[in-house]
Amino acid sequence: MGKTKYLLIFLFSLICVILGTQKTHAVTNDPTSEVGVVINEVMANAPTPEDKLEWVELYNPGDIPIDLKNWTFGSKVISTTSLILEPGKYLVLARNSDAFKLQWPNVIALIIQISMSLTNSNDTVILKNADGTYQEEFSWVSDTGDNISWERIDPLVSSNNNWAPSLIIGGTPGEKNSVFDLSPPLSPTLLSPQNNMELANATSLEFSWQIQNGLKYEFILSKESDFKDFIYDEPNLTTGKFLTEDLKPGTYYWKVIATNILGETSSEIFSFEISPPIYSSAIIINEIYPDPTSGEEWIELYNDSAEDVNLKNWILEDLKGSVHQYKIDNDLVILAFGYYQILKSQSGITLNNDQDGVRLTRPDGVVLFETPIFSGGQKGWSFARNSTGIWQWTTEITPTATNIVSVPVVEETIVNEEENTPKNTAPIEIKTGEIQNHEDYLVKITGAVVETSGNTFYLDDGSGKAKIYIQAAAGIDKPEMHSGDIFEVTGIVNLYRNIWRVLPQKQDDIKLVKAKEENQEIVVSNAKKSTTKSSTASTAKVATTTAKARAPTSKKVASANTNIGNLSNNIQVGGYKSSFWIEMIKVVIGLSVVFLVILIIKLWKMKKDNLPIGGNFGDDFT
Repeated sequence: MGKTKYLLIFLFSLICVILGTQKTHAVTNDPTSEVGVVINEVMANAPTPEDKLEWVELYNPGDIPIDLKNWTFGSKVISTTSLILEPGKYLVLARNSDAFKLQWPNVIALIIQISMSLTNSNDTVILKNADGTYQEEFSWVSDTGDNISWERIDPLVSSNNNWAPSLIIGGTPGEKNSVFDLSPPLSPTLLSPQNNMELANATSLEFSWQIQNGLKYEFILSKESDFKDFIYDEPNLTTGKFLTEDLKPGTYYWKVIATNILGETSSEIFSFEISPPIYSSAIIINEIYPDPTSGEEWIELYNDSAEDVNLKNWILEDLKGSVHQYKIDNDLVILAFGYYQILKSQSGITLNNDQDGVRLTRPDGVVLFETPIFSGGQKGWSFARNSTGIWQWTTEITPTATNIVSVPVVEETIVNEEENTPKNTAPIEIKTGEIQNHEDYLVKITGAVVETSGNTFYLDDGSGKAKIYIQAAAGIDKPEMHSGDIFEVTGIVNLYRNIWRVLPQKQDDIKLVKAKEENQEIVVSNAKKSTTKSSTASTAKVATTTAKARAPTSKKVASANTNIGNLSNNIQVGGYKSSFWIEMIKVVIGLSVVFLVILIIKLWKMKKDNLPIGGNFGDDFT
């Protein structure tokens, strides 16, 4: 009975303590009751004027009133008198309470003016209770944007990862945060082009997908289904559309990744195929008018087929002097058996009066038609094809009509072709295979084009491929290029998704050094180098010597071959030494096994003869 009495007294005392503590929570600053007060929203990048409209919202998500007397925000005391924050209620700490009320007149929460100065892009706010035993803190390292607040996602979670920019301009002071119901993004639904679609002659293509408010999207286009490499990778998109350009025939894969602060979710992968276009072979250059008596110069084309032909992306250019090239960017249709007159004001092509010619090239690179080089013409004459296809000067001018050749007497004159050589400069000159050693550096590389597609191409000077990626934001028009062309590129070395690349920054960061047909010597030198790599060390040295003799200017290529030869010798010597020590280890192990077998036999024999091992000790035989 005595023990039961003491047990009842103990339980009664414990209940009294618990009830007394809960009663104290409502009227004291016991830190165990203050865990519910949180920093719930921060307006750092306030609308103009920023020196008056910054504010921080506090929130009590618990079920107990909290007295904020002598609590501090930063180094400032919120209130020196009793200030009760009821459960589920908000309190706004405003830099200027009057300016705040004018800007947000519908806020019904308690507003307290307190001195503060918040940095838009990087700052920290700290809330402490009266005795410093409880602290709430939030730090940010980026700018949300003008008049966009930082909002707490879950009021019961204290983590900088539990914050996101408000989905509402001006924030939500005194109300539930707009990101309160934020959840991981749903998988984006891809719309166009549809999966497994076949497209013909689609050099430009618009991709589209469904979007959700408050999410950012990353569009990725690749020619590989595992996306180890890509043609386009554009993050931070807020619309459901992206336009690609300069696509080549082939199979492509694309996907879209939706992202918010809680994570990212990828769409399914769609594929499509661009089939090679079929271009007409019936378009001919029919007449040239280089030195008119009035009006302007022109070039006449003729469609010698029963089908209309669209010349979009075809190229017309002259052949002598200051060469001008006209790429037909828009639809230009020549009707069946019809003519089309291209004026100088349209093409920008200036024909030399004394000597010139014209070339027509299809988008697939096929030179469809090239006129003879004319010379000896006079003002008012045209250069035209006769009925048998022979080019002659004529005094009968017949634009957009059948040619009438009335042959004058002409004297031929010959002038020298002009030749232009570009100048190249660079911050840091490295080999194409060395870009991974220069991350974030501005470099210059020079090499042959080995692959090109979309906004991407690859250069190789023999030391390894370097990827060049033209970002959409750089505003660079990718120049026309072909495999084998030599380009000089200046740009920043960048590592993205484990892929090294060079990012040019402006238009003149990409310069054509030599076209393919001007670099036969370099092509031969590269071919020799490739052969050398697969040879033995001695063969590599011989091939290097030969490459030097045939191409004395290709010092880098010769040096690379010599290095490969030396590397081969080092590998062979290292291999020999490794084999010697392996054989020695095998011999030692073999001898050890033999001695171990002999020892076991001896021990067994001694035991059989009942001989004690190591002699007689004590009374073993008694």
